[in-house]
Amino acid sequence: MLVERECFELAEVADELGLKDPVIRELVWSGKLRICIRLVSQQVERYYWEEVDHNEHVYVPLGKKWVNTLAQLSTADAYRLVRSGEVVACNVELPEGVFAELREGDGLRLGKVDALVTRANLQALRRNAGKTVEAERKVDIDFRYFEFDGMTFSFSHTQAKALKYMSEQDRKGVSELQYLEILDAAGSSSQRMASLFSRHPGWKRLLVIVPGRRGYYKLALDFREWLRRVSL
Repeated sequence: MLVERECFELAEVADELGLKDPVIRELVWSGKLRICIRLVSQQVERYYWEEVDHNEHVYVPLGKKWVNTLAQLSTADAYRLVRSGEVVACNVELPEGVFAELREGDGLRLGKVDALVTRANLQALRRNAGKTVEAERKVDIDFRYFEFDGMTFSFSHTQAKALKYMSEQDRKGVSELQYLEILDAAGSSSQRMASLFSRHPGWKRLLVIVPGRRGYYKLALDFREWLRRVSL
């Protein structure tokens, strides 16, 4: 008998769509990928927030209940899970739109193996993946010479290859790249990004260091958005 699955393990989704860890983190952070977990014979304290005034809410308890269901992690907990590989989730959202406190506030310790993606979310990701492939067929700018944010940038062939590679990877969803990968893609013999762009101090206006990830770079947010507009 064929059973239609209601959710899929995050590892399965990553393999099917070719999503690397930086892409997954970006999707979770942006809210495009919502992470669920399965609660099995868990007693939870249900509650919701009732709006009593503009931007003012009151906690309304609904009592304890044993549940067997899918529950959605908050964006913060989901990001911690895909970032560090584990998280202690104290609160989740149930399918009926109410929230649940887990283990009387002590929470559940979760690992990446617990991360699930609903069928609807997977279908949305598949559609976005198709759009990304289509976007790759668009004409890109000449990274050797362009104007951005009122400034004129002129780069060498190797520097331009590095920028172009980062832009192409970003359109594929890989926004955070290790500097050695960038240098290799550009065909540079330099050992550091600063050495590659040593004669062009304006490069730090376009590329920024990823906080908490030594040696990783990404496109500056406004430059990234501008690239996506002019590349369409």
